[in-house]
Amino acid sequence: MQEKHPIKYFAPSWPALVMGTGGLGNILWKWQQNFLPARYGAILLAAIALVSYVIITIIWLIRWARYTGYAVRDLHDPIASNFYVTTGISTVIIATNVSNIWSTWMKPSQVYGVCLTLWIISCLIVVLCTFYITSRHYLAHRAYDPQMINFAWLMAPIANMAVQLAGCPVFNMSLEFAPDLSLTIFVVNTLFFGSGFFLFIFVSAFVHSRFVMAQISSPATTPTFGIFLSAVGLASGTLHDLGENAVSLHLLSSADLIYLLSTAIWGFGLWIIGIIFIVCIYHAKHEGMPFKLSWWAFTFPLAAYTIAGLKVSAAYPCALTFGLALLLTILLAVLWVYIFANTLIGIGNGSLFLGTPLMRDTEDT
Repeated sequence: MQEKHPIKYFAPSWPALVMGTGGLGNILWKWQQNFLPARYGAILLAAIALVSYVIITIIWLIRWARYTGYAVRDLHDPIASNFYVTTGISTVIIATNVSNIWSTWMKPSQVYGVCLTLWIISCLIVVLCTFYITSRHYLAHRAYDPQMINFAWLMAPIANMAVQLAGCPVFNMSLEFAPDLSLTIFVVNTLFFGSGFFLFIFVSAFVHSRFVMAQISSPATTPTFGIFLSAVGLASGTLHDLGENAVSLHLLSSADLIYLLSTAIWGFGLWIIGIIFIVCIYHAKHEGMPFKLSWWAFTFPLAAYTIAGLKVSAAYPCALTFGLALLLTILLAVLWVYIFANTLIGIGNGSLFLGTPLMRDTEDT
């Protein structure tokens, strides 16, 4: 029997709201030279992301302190446990909002200090969650039902690559404020990229095999297909930034080859977007796709992929790359408005806080 409770059943995936909102804010900020109102939209989204981050963190801490059993249950769930790492990714996104948007009203040294602190915190969270999640898969001592295996298992790989979203601006600022640390920061970013990229290849291989060999996942988990797109977007964007960072350190004379590899990886995402549309149309036609909190898994992946698209457009400026980046931005903005509106409705009627009580709670009542 299900019941409603805003803290007991506060899903670990709520930080995805911050990720998608802050990510779109960064994108709109980059479009302000072409469309001035985008600047104000970016500020609004960054503010929503920051407020949401604080609220979600407070509720998350209360849940662990007051309803520990429910938090632990999610930690042991083969799907929900993957989303605990979104806490680290949302911290990264707040850092990028600080470096891109809030830096306008802050001193450069303050921006560096805040971003460095948030980057370190996110690194620690991502490392802990990555080792816990991956070790759980090995030590579960039971065979997983195919329905329990989906692209949510890619959260740990993308979290490792997402660290560099904050790591890159921290590196750039360190060249001015702490040049002795610049190489260390670059190496840490590269290590996280290597860990995330190869985990992505490893995990996505058997997740893809699961979809080929078993029945397609339920409509409720279909948004996790978007997570596949985020891995590609982050791999492309991270490689692009690492190439530029290497040039800044004089480790490479040019990033041209890196740009080419980054663009090739980005191209893979176009196929993924097509597959997502096909799967969504299939489910909408046969079973329907009612709104769930999991829909936020569409936003950050598309934001990460769009940011990488903007970098591809900067490296290879032409009508095609500009048009694709603009189309992706419009698609993301429309999708965000729809999902955010439905999220507010879900919060209002409590439908996003449904869950099954623990056995001992049922016995107590």
